[in-house]
Amino acid sequence: MAFGSTGHHVQTVIVASATTESSAFCCRGWNHVALQIPALTTQLATATCNVYIAGCNSESGTFALIRDAGTYSGGAGIYNWEVPSSTGGWIAICPAATRFNWCKIVLSTEATDSLTCVVHFHN
Repeated sequence: MAFGSTGHHVQTVIVASATTESSAFCCRGWNHVALQIPALTTQLATATCNVYIAGCNSESGTFALIRDAGTYSGGAGIYNWEVPSSTGGWIAICPAATRFNWCKIVLSTEATDSLTCVVHFHN
């Protein structure tokens, strides 16, 4: 992958069975990142889950949930970037990911089957 190249690049990331985090993916050099989460009908222990984004400066470092300023549920302040109570089947723009070299998709519910997601990168 050419970092900082123009256009649209996609990368498949996996949340393995019995885990809540995807493999790490590199966001370095991209201006826009969007997460494509498939319908969660059979891959999770429950029908819905919250979807978060975690960031780090290196692929093997300690990842932490990314918080962002804004209004959430009637309150103002700094909150985790998330898509709450998701059933999947959507693409969400994730500006919080563009500020980190490496990111992971994090689910609030453990995957019972491998979950394949797609990350879209744009410049």
